Amino acid sequence: MMLAKLAFRNLFRNFKRTILSVLTVIVGVMGLIMAYGMVRGVEDTFIRVDIDTDFGHLRVMKKGYLKEEENMPLDILVQEPQKTVQAIQKKWPKATVFQRIVFTAELGDGVNTIRCRGIALPAEAAEKAYRFSHYARKKRKLVKGENSLYIGADLAKTFKKKVGDRLTLVVRTKAGSLNALDFTIRDILSVGNMLVDSMSIYVSMETGRKLLQMPKGAVDVIARLPNRKDSVAAAAVAGSVSPKNFPRTWQHKAQEIIDLQQMRRKIFNIMIALILLVAAIGIANTLLMSGYERRGEIGMMMAQGMRSSWIMRMFAMEAGALGLFGSLIGAAIGSAGALYFEAYGFTIPAGTGYEEVTTMSVASTIYFSFSVDLVITAILVGVVVSVLGSLWPAWRITRLEPRDVLAGS
Repeated sequence: MMLAKLAFRNLFRNFKRTILSVLTVIVGVMGLIMAYGMVRGVEDTFIRVDIDTDFGHLRVMKKGYLKEEENMPLDILVQEPQKTVQAIQKKWPKATVFQRIVFTAELGDGVNTIRCRGIALPAEAAEKAYRFSHYARKKRKLVKGENSLYIGADLAKTFKKKVGDRLTLVVRTKAGSLNALDFTIRDILSVGNMLVDSMSIYVSMETGRKLLQMPKGAVDVIARLPNRKDSVAAAAVAGSVSPKNFPRTWQHKAQEIIDLQQMRRKIFNIMIALILLVAAIGIANTLLMSGYERRGEIGMMMAQGMRSSWIMRMFAMEAGALGLFGSLIGAAIGSAGALYFEAYGFTIPAGTGYEEVTTMSVASTIYFSFSVDLVITAILVGVVVSVLGSLWPAWRITRLEPRDVLAGS
């Protein structure tokens, strides 16, 4: 108890120096919570958006298609698509399973033309799997066989078009010839996925087959399962239909997203480590200066028989108190920030390099991921780093002889 009282009293010997040391701990702990909240949030957001608006829980393609996916070829078609759909639905009757045709298109209004990603799919599947009418401005559903299309909100904005206006779609058919059809904008989608909002149009399967002169076949099969944990089992079912097919689960896609995040995670690790190192050095300097300022007092304690281990324990208590105080404040600020962005997110501004046609889902609004475990870990890290920072000054002081300490007081 006496050591604790001494440690607490010593914290206020130089208030300004103590505050500066605490501030470094606050910044380190706050940065740790915010940085990892963002990294986890980016991963969770990208995975959720990809599943909900494009990939589903399982995508079945022909082997080799992924290598050419950026070109969106129409000659690498999934094998036995109807049998694949039936096999999955037989195992999971409540699943939404459907064929898609993914193609490159030129979208124009007679003056301007933009290259975009076109998708032909059953009209009812678009609603069941993606709930597009929920994201559409007029809440309209895609109509089977009609020359109408869903268009991403950013694409519509580029052309300055609204629901009911007309656009022309120019494509290269499966045979390689050019074909064009005029379409009415059925509705405008804003789903929070740049792949959809900025680059995609959707037509019914019947209209897509007519446009592409492709009476049968599909590029891929998409499955939206009642429970996403069943994706691996569904992949096995799909793979048994044809050995030429490649079933790809959402877990495989998610791992790619996580791998892309590794560099960002490493950068944050380095930044936070440097901040915490500065915090440890600051605390070490504070305690060392405090120790020399009261070396007469410490020398007297040593002369009266106080063990070196007790003095080191007193320094550790001081550092622990500094670390705990700073960590709690940093955790409070970091948690508040993480919770705010978890609720409201932040929007990725235009001009971030995602404007080119691609096949990768990119969330337009990023949400953080808040975790109590992360907060507790950050607080422990702040306290441990602070205590470790006290070891060197404590060791320096206890190595001095009592008579030398008293003589220099």
